[in-house]
Amino acid sequence: MRRPWTRILLILLAVVLAYMLMVGLGLTGRHKGKSPKRILVLNDFEDPANDLQWANGGYVEMETSTENLTHGKRSAKARFLLAKQFNPTPTPGMAWAPAISLSHKSVTSLTEFDWSDYDTLNLDLYNPGDVAVTTVLELSDGRGFIYDQTIQIEPKKFNNAAVTLADVKKQRLDLTSMDSITFKPDVSKAAEPLELYLDYLRLEGDPIVVKKKKN
Repeated sequence: MRRPWTRILLILLAVVLAYMLMVGLGLTGRHKGKSPKRILVLNDFEDPANDLQWANGGYVEMETSTENLTHGKRSAKARFLLAKQFNPTPTPGMAWAPAISLSHKSVTSLTEFDWSDYDTLNLDLYNPGDVAVTTVLELSDGRGFIYDQTIQIEPKKFNNAAVTLADVKKQRLDLTSMDSITFKPDVSKAAEPLELYLDYLRLEGDPIVVKKKKN
């Protein structure tokens, strides 16, 4: 008569063999997880001395912040000023549109100009106000071609502004020679300077799959 532990060992061995057979046949329902996206950080506002020097014409105040961040230890708090704060001589005139711009010409330089291997441009935004804010994200290439995308920044929540680079290419921009990123919120209805938090400006793309050579 077989001992109980011998019978248990045989049962466990049978289960293991059955499982190995199912794995081999692909019947376990297990799938390999997706590979992580490729990410190239363009600006994450971690260095207050260098990452905040976007061109702004003197109409936007930027400072580093440890609030409302999505990456690293800091975000950027941008305060878009209103025309009435420059009275009696507001400039640049009636069409008041304070903006911040990252380019090869700004102090904080856009160092990566070839975006052709990526799928999207992403920027995380937080609106601490009580109403949604409409903004325009404007891209330009080295030839001066421009692509605009309107983005709605909902209040009291994190928003991911994503630009599909295939759409940018359709507008004849050269993804191998990108020149600037400009962020222009609508302040026309604001009674006080508009405050927004920005973080983790990046390019994202699917992993590059290297095909195996056939023998």
